[in-house]
Amino acid sequence: HDTILFETGDLAKSIQVSDVSNDGFELISNSPHASFMQEGIKRTRGMIKNKVVPPRPFMGFSDENKRRIATMIRDYLAHGGD
Repeated sequence: HDTILFETGDLAKSIQVSDVSNDGFELISNSPHASFMQEGIKRTRGMIKNKVVPPRPFMGFSDENKRRIATMIRDYLAHGGD
């Protein structure tokens, strides 16, 4: 884990359950930087062109992640899925 990604907790707090069905569930993040951190960037634009930013996953499926995701799903369902 990269400590800078967990310094404020904003990325982890941005994770939300978007859709739950019989087929599974969807997790989303309302952070504009979440996908850049999770998946990396193959080529940047702007002032710093053509650089590669490696993935720095902050959301995964460790045992702790599974417990947190299960809690989020239970909370979501307990509130009627809204």
